[in-house]
Amino acid sequence: MGTRMSEPVLVVQDLAVDLTIRGEAFSPVDRVSFSVARGETLGIVGESGSGKSLTLRAVLGVLPANGTARGRVELIGRPGAKRGSARRIAMVFQEPMLALNPTMRVGEFIAEAVRTHTGVSLRAARARAVELMSDVGIPRAAEHARAWPHELSGGLRQRVMIAAALGTDPDVLLCDEPTTALDVTIQAQILRLLTRVSAERGMAMVFVSHDLAVIGEISQRIAVMYAGRIVETGATAEVLRHPQHPYTAGLLSCTPSAVEAGEPLETIPGSPPDPRAFPVGCRFAPRCRFAAPECAHAPYELAAAPGGATACIRAEVVEEISA
Repeated sequence: MGTRMSEPVLVVQDLAVDLTIRGEAFSPVDRVSFSVARGETLGIVGESGSGKSLTLRAVLGVLPANGTARGRVELIGRPGAKRGSARRIAMVFQEPMLALNPTMRVGEFIAEAVRTHTGVSLRAARARAVELMSDVGIPRAAEHARAWPHELSGGLRQRVMIAAALGTDPDVLLCDEPTTALDVTIQAQILRLLTRVSAERGMAMVFVSHDLAVIGEISQRIAVMYAGRIVETGATAEVLRHPQHPYTAGLLSCTPSAVEAGEPLETIPGSPPDPRAFPVGCRFAPRCRFAAPECAHAPYELAAAPGGATACIRAEVVEEISA
């Protein structure tokens, strides 16, 4: 599961996001680097406010007006295409009802995405929209294409958003918690759908979630984010079995499967830091049960660890206790 499938199609290097609010500038995302290969899924996991969604928006180039991005984002062409040629990237958002246009029937919404990115005729785009809706498992696709967004269930709306994204024939699909608002059964269906289309199309995915179980199911590699930085990365199965960073270990201990029935869930003490006043040194140190005095001024660096990399100078202690 940890073997890279091919050369990277998306490379992100030292990405930072700067925001200005009421004249105060700060960087809620800092020095984020990752890559993802064709047909591979990278899962990004972390608490709310860790910078996961901002990272995806920076990659896509849709930051809010008060935000700017620094660093390198490179989308590499398909085999046979010239390096640097325009290839496609698409995104599926968390709440489809907010992303869909309430004044457009869903088939027209998908057809517009197809026409914008391919230049085909309106007739061809409408036919393609119905085909895409069928591909993503929407029953009676031609009938549902005439529906308004509010007439569809949450699961069908999310399938419409996935169909619209696939209509651009993307090399990379960014998924920002696309199953969070869905019940468990529909969530599982959407995860299976995304896994299938990624494999069939050889499409790379970057999947953001706060749910380790979801990340464990859909991704081959994982990046754990805390306070705007990636603190651990590696093969998903290896990281979830043998975490090297105390934050990852803490997240795992907070899951229901980590405790016996009837026992209280563990918690990570404290709360994430304010991005306008991140701690110097390790940003997790104030909440870390493994912290040593040197952690308060340790420089940020992802160092090689078994199966991946971690930004913890006490990784050996974490591994020993978490084993």
